[in-house]
Amino acid sequence: MCKAHAGLIMYLIAACAACGQDITMAAPPTNIAKADRTFAANLWPEADGAGKAESFTETADKNTHSDSHKDGRLQLSLEADYLRFRSSLFTANSVGTNTSVSYVLNDPLGVECAVATAFGHEIYDREHVKYLGVGCGPRVAWVTGRVEPWGHVLAGWSHLQPQTAGNSRSALSIVAGGGADYRVSEGFSLRVEANYVRTTFFKSTQNNIQVGMGVVFHYSGFGQR
Repeated sequence: MCKAHAGLIMYLIAACAACGQDITMAAPPTNIAKADRTFAANLWPEADGAGKAESFTETADKNTHSDSHKDGRLQLSLEADYLRFRSSLFTANSVGTNTSVSYVLNDPLGVECAVATAFGHEIYDREHVKYLGVGCGPRVAWVTGRVEPWGHVLAGWSHLQPQTAGNSRSALSIVAGGGADYRVSEGFSLRVEANYVRTTFFKSTQNNIQVGMGVVFHYSGFGQR
């Protein structure tokens, strides 16, 4: 009888030990899975942050590109310029001014109107060369930090003195060229510019060069969105 009881007790102990081993063997997969996820997060913590940083940078770039002129869409430039005028009747080296107003419609496209003057030496008896040019047209500009390169094409009208026999003092003109602005402070830049100037005085065509430098004022109270 005692031997039967002892055998039953040994059987129960063996069964309990086997069940405990089964439970212990089944538990690790869940713990291993959690450990794998924790290890991966610790091993590559920068992955999620880099994605967020990259997304933030892309958004900032888009905002900067879409409205890079938001601090001053209206610009007024005042320049001193040099114009070399060559024609079949006379050649003159002249200096004067170039004043322009431009407005950014939608980066990088804008519109510009300019008035240029030039005064040269005496070529006839008490007759000095005087030039006036007025033109308007499209303007393209790109903001790259402090530097803003740009280009334009202006079509309009020009006037030249002195009067010459059988010729009009007015003609059509085209100005094509560009330059660069350097931002000194908010609302103020320095500018350099070079242009090709085509005129049609004296029943012929003149191909001239105009260069200048001056200052630009940016006005932020216009066209804000």
